[in-house]
Amino acid sequence: MWLAKRLVDWVRSHSAVFSRMLGVLLLVSAGLKFYGLNAIVSNDLSHSSSGSWLQAVTILWEVFLGGSLLIGRNQFVVWCASVMTFGVFWAFSGYLGLIGRATCGCFGVVEASPWVAFTVDSLAIVTLLVIRPKPTTLRGRWAILTAATAVCIALLGILGTVWYGSVGVALTHLRGEQYAISPDVLDLGGGYPGDALTARVVVHNFSDRDTLLVGGTSDCSCVATNDLPLKIPAGGSASVSIKVTLPRATTPGVSSKVVAFQTSDYTRDPLFLRVNFTVYP
Repeated sequence: MWLAKRLVDWVRSHSAVFSRMLGVLLLVSAGLKFYGLNAIVSNDLSHSSSGSWLQAVTILWEVFLGGSLLIGRNQFVVWCASVMTFGVFWAFSGYLGLIGRATCGCFGVVEASPWVAFTVDSLAIVTLLVIRPKPTTLRGRWAILTAATAVCIALLGILGTVWYGSVGVALTHLRGEQYAISPDVLDLGGGYPGDALTARVVVHNFSDRDTLLVGGTSDCSCVATNDLPLKIPAGGSASVSIKVTLPRATTPGVSSKVVAFQTSDYTRDPLFLRVNFTVYP
């Protein structure tokens, strides 16, 4: 207990240093995410995805919050926002770890286990709780209200991800659209040129009538038609396999491919998802 108290007192006495360290951590994380997002988007500018937009928003928020921690103004407001942010990261990385994801994408192009990110987020939260600044009356109330609102929004996002597989699919259902793919951005991991990577996605049918998946992407590097045609009941869903053979002529690094599925309702546009993968040198 004596050693723990001394450690807490030492951290509090260097609160400005630890606050700036967390700011640097957020800025580095944003930089790595931006590099990875730029590499993915530059490979295919013809389609966008909610996953990419969510990643972009996360990058902007990390830059803003990291810069605020470095500047050191409005300390209590920034502290509340930091606790909220690392709390959401902590819950997200823990969830990915529990469902067995190999990587979490928390550090962009650096492939890190969700449990590594979970540990980093846990240490960040503990540090923030130790160095908590004293609130001013008005700013403190607004900060707590803002943080509580943000946490509620984040929890709704997490529930949408757990229930539908992604925030994008949840929003699709709320918008009244009839079909969606979960996840809308699929991470196949990595491999060497010529390796075949496989995974499954879920196609949701929110309409009141059965539908068929009648076609999908099929070329020399990607096959998404092995399970087709496939019936999806009204209000139900079905799992579809996707197989990507890593091209030998591709430059090593992060790459992506857009996969399309066509339903029997030809009045609707095809369903698209982005498949990300890493080619090792």
